[in-house]
Amino acid sequence: KAFKLSSDLTKKEAINYNYYQTDTIKDNNASIKMYMKGIKEHEKQTFLDNVGPFIDPENKKRFFHMDYYRYYLKYDVLVLKHGMIKYNQTMIDTFGKPIFDFLTISSYADDYFKSRGVYDEMYECKGGLKKFLGLAVYGGRVNVCKEFKKKVINKTLNDYDGVSLYSTSIKRLCDENGVAIGKCKRINEDIIVENQNYYVVSVEITKINKKQQNPFIAQKTKDSLNYINEIPEGEKLIVVIDKHTLEDYIKFHQIEYTIIDGVYYDSGFNNQFKIICDVFNERKKQKALKTPEGDIKQGLYKLIMNSAYGKTLMKSDNEKDYIVKDVDFNTYLYNNFNTIKHAKKLNDKQYIITQQEPDESYNRASAGIAILSYSKRIMNEVMGLASDNNINIYYQDTDSMHMEDDKVKDLEGLFKAEYNRELTGKELGQFHCDFSHENPTAKNIVSVKSIFLGKKSYIDYLEGTLPDGTKSYCVHSRMKGINEIAKDNEALKQDGESMNDKMFGLYEDLANDYTIEFVLNPESKPSFKFTSEGVRLIKSGTFKREV
Repeated sequence: KAFKLSSDLTKKEAINYNYYQTDTIKDNNASIKMYMKGIKEHEKQTFLDNVGPFIDPENKKRFFHMDYYRYYLKYDVLVLKHGMIKYNQTMIDTFGKPIFDFLTISSYADDYFKSRGVYDEMYECKGGLKKFLGLAVYGGRVNVCKEFKKKVINKTLNDYDGVSLYSTSIKRLCDENGVAIGKCKRINEDIIVENQNYYVVSVEITKINKKQQNPFIAQKTKDSLNYINEIPEGEKLIVVIDKHTLEDYIKFHQIEYTIIDGVYYDSGFNNQFKIICDVFNERKKQKALKTPEGDIKQGLYKLIMNSAYGKTLMKSDNEKDYIVKDVDFNTYLYNNFNTIKHAKKLNDKQYIITQQEPDESYNRASAGIAILSYSKRIMNEVMGLASDNNINIYYQDTDSMHMEDDKVKDLEGLFKAEYNRELTGKELGQFHCDFSHENPTAKNIVSVKSIFLGKKSYIDYLEGTLPDGTKSYCVHSRMKGINEIAKDNEALKQDGESMNDKMFGLYEDLANDYTIEFVLNPESKPSFKFTSEGVRLIKSGTFKREV
């Protein structure tokens, strides 16, 4: 669908995955009746429509199930083949290079921007410096406002979404300075760090004088990333942050602090990364064409934009796997015992051994940290204004926030007065309302009631207006770690006239502190496990998670 491939490649799947076990695959002949018991009800007619060529001519009640399965698998391969051909040619036409020169889209995008000078004169780093800078990497902020957590919000909410947040972040960074170039230097008592071009420092926050409705100060713990308005009692609050984050903590939280250690840059900036705007504008142009080719190209421009900076923050890769023959295993252990992390038997003849390796990898962390910090600043400016003016932000997920629909106009006016920029729109640096309805013709989509259980776990009861003026309803729900089929199966146990009501009831139970056990692999959703013997199908109904 994405690459507008021929409809001849389309298949309607009707497979009983659970039928294919160690014993059944030895015999290519199966009972049609028995096989159909494991097919979803709405797929049974599809099966009957397609099984004809595979029916056993000597017994019409049986069919060649392995041949039938291979027929479907063939389509997977053909779709992949023709998709890759189209993908590759479009990337050559659009960006000038084949995809087969790279393993990942991140590598492709990194090469594209690097070849255009966005990192010229910038130093990469490794070792202890890389590890220290890594402490200043904070991913997208996801937060539920404490006062609204696990409550039914019977208000009309909007999902106010930042346009291409990370591309906007790169643009803002380059408009105001850019990526720091030259070698970094260790701070000392003679240096006024705050006066330097850029820095990453270890800071003790000694006092937080201003609270935000949704706090911006990030505290890393062993297991999570929390956002706080107060220094935990009896603890020292020491964080590793960059210049832009420190400035935001001062502005939005009015912190008092002491710089302990760190590094700074004083050789100026490279702002060539602003070419991200060209990619954004070209995407808009292709999207406006409303042609099949334009639709494909806009998707690829979006892919490049979303992958623009990821390579700057590559983590250390200090492990390597080796395949060792069974006969050599003991000798290999003896000779390499001090670097071996673990070993696992692959089969009767081989082991796979994971060894620690010296970390010789480099990254461009100072660029990635600055981009991430600016992405937070973009959200901080909006949410800080909301907090100062008693406009509730119920939930934030990196580049979007749930807020009351009738307060959007108020926030626009406040933002214009404070920053002299238009807040709502579809250009880089702006926000727009971004709920999507299951009915594509629905407009003016809002949530009429919501529940926010925790990070990445919430439900919105959406209302949209159809062209004839009638209202249409659906739910948008997320629950981290729980797949859709598991949610649906539990929702079906709820009271309610519609599936929408049942799903909302499920979230209400969780909000009321009920514990619910979800089955992630019912019979219609096969799950697989990698073992030393290979890939094994997990028995249906045994993969469970309590929420």
